[in-house]
Amino acid sequence: MSKVAVVGSAQPHEALADLCARLARPWGEEQALKLVTVTIQAHEALSTAKVPHRHVFSSSNLGLGAGDKVVCVVVDLATSPKAARTPEQQALAELLRSAALDTDNVVPLCNPDHYPLLIRGVSALEGAQRKFLARHAIRKLHAVDEAAVVQHPDWLSSQGHSVLVLDSPALAEKLCESPRVSAVHLVISQGGFEGSASSLGDSEKHASKLKTHRNQDSELSTAKVLDIAQNENCTLACTLAHAACTEALERAGIPCFGQYSSHQQSNAQVSTETRWLDFAASKADVPCISEAESMEAVLGGIVRAIAISDGCTVSVSPKGLHNATLASFLAINVFGPLVEAAQKAGTPLTGFLALELALTAGGPRLVQVPGCIVEADVESLCASLDADPFTVLDAAARQSLLSAGSALWKTPASDDGAAPVRLGVLGSTRGTDMQYLIDAIAQGWINAEISVVVSNKTDAYILQRARNHGIPAVRHGMKGLKSRTEFDALVTGTLEEHKVDLVLLIGYMRILSDEFVARWQDKCLNVHPSLLPEFAGGMDLNVHQEVIDAGKKQTGCTVHLVTTELDGGPIVIQRRCDVLDSDDADILKARVQALEGPAFVEAVWKTTASS
Repeated sequence: MSKVAVVGSAQPHEALADLCARLARPWGEEQALKLVTVTIQAHEALSTAKVPHRHVFSSSNLGLGAGDKVVCVVVDLATSPKAARTPEQQALAELLRSAALDTDNVVPLCNPDHYPLLIRGVSALEGAQRKFLARHAIRKLHAVDEAAVVQHPDWLSSQGHSVLVLDSPALAEKLCESPRVSAVHLVISQGGFEGSASSLGDSEKHASKLKTHRNQDSELSTAKVLDIAQNENCTLACTLAHAACTEALERAGIPCFGQYSSHQQSNAQVSTETRWLDFAASKADVPCISEAESMEAVLGGIVRAIAISDGCTVSVSPKGLHNATLASFLAINVFGPLVEAAQKAGTPLTGFLALELALTAGGPRLVQVPGCIVEADVESLCASLDADPFTVLDAAARQSLLSAGSALWKTPASDDGAAPVRLGVLGSTRGTDMQYLIDAIAQGWINAEISVVVSNKTDAYILQRARNHGIPAVRHGMKGLKSRTEFDALVTGTLEEHKVDLVLLIGYMRILSDEFVARWQDKCLNVHPSLLPEFAGGMDLNVHQEVIDAGKKQTGCTVHLVTTELDGGPIVIQRRCDVLDSDDADILKARVQALEGPAFVEAVWKTTASS
């Protein structure tokens, strides 16, 4: 079988030629790839660089043989409205899309900044790296799709709309802010959102637009709701969880934005919260958290993600999440597949969607799919919405969310475009804990990057682990040096050369000099395999044996700031586990070590989130 890389770049540059030249050569066990260009620009770039390739004139007909298999797609896409609608651009987009949806077999590349990830070939890419490239490709495709949407100026700019809102003062007040809305009719039932009748904000501010209709029954009268909507000439109804009202309004020709679909409630496959959770886990690229998974493995706690869907497209609010990157991940890997599956099943999810997830070392895990949206969810979503609220909800109700534009949400304070925190890792062993950091960074959970890895051991696997991920790896020895201070000065020079902000000690088997500690005061973290201050000063198996000999029922690990007092710096995070009667030092070490990576990630997240 011959492996093939398809190159469709429209922006020829040296990085493209260098990448293709590398792919066209064998690398260790990685066989050379056949290169096929599908754009004139790529063909000319490879011809100039004298890189062997075959050129075809259509990406829909690559002319592959029976034994050929595409393993990499290199495509860049323009996001201007004019370029996005060209047949060539659409063909390239479909090529990239098919690659992004098959990352187990195909690597999608659409950004020259990511070319270095293939320095050791396609086969060397790990799962987290493939998912990272797929998410980036999907985000680029979303931008292209948005640029290609045919705009409707009359619809998008029309004024004087009347909107019906059921049982949500927060949403009603938000809609009053829209210059496109002239009147908002809020219908409140006795059994509506808790506190709805008393949670109206500054009613005087919206007195000219907001009119409240109170219903004394526990259930809204469908006939009364329909009567209000028709008498007030409402062009949009925000019905939330009122399925019966939604169906009646839709039959009357009034677009509805609600919670899920009006038809979802009658679908046996997803009719209960438990089934909803199973349905979501089976369709999304994220499993449920299992009883066997300890919550100690949670990296970033439990997050509640809220989204808007038009039944085809979904947009996730970044509010309450660690950053906008995580929101994009959830849109692509969680909400997106769920919405697509529901649409294919004939039960489109149109309206507000909410999921609760645990951010674990193994990736996000579904915790809960709520049976209904609560008013707090609506308030959170309204607070984070940056685009015109009527435009967004009306577009979603008409299955055209893309037409509302891409900038729907306010940028969260923790993700305001700040540069990632640059990490420097010092290690003498395998660097297992560092892998958790690499994966967490790739999945967007922490705004950081590992700038350099330094070791005092030539054969330390942490150096090779760094190289496998394209991270600079440096080994320093004592040859020619007379003291610990001189050695640490050499290490500091390397860290400063790579502009490191925060130093992490991961299995680093050296005592640090006072000069090093002073230079990196409050900027150096270490992990210790006990619950400090207990059993400070010990190392490796000795610590675990001391825990067992002391008859402790619990132990764990501690991430702390490094000071001149050995293992005595301020504690940043601790993770705990039980000590069993049958444990020996080796078994206990393995149990504690499983906590160290997630603890380090959480400690770095705390540091980077507050920086």
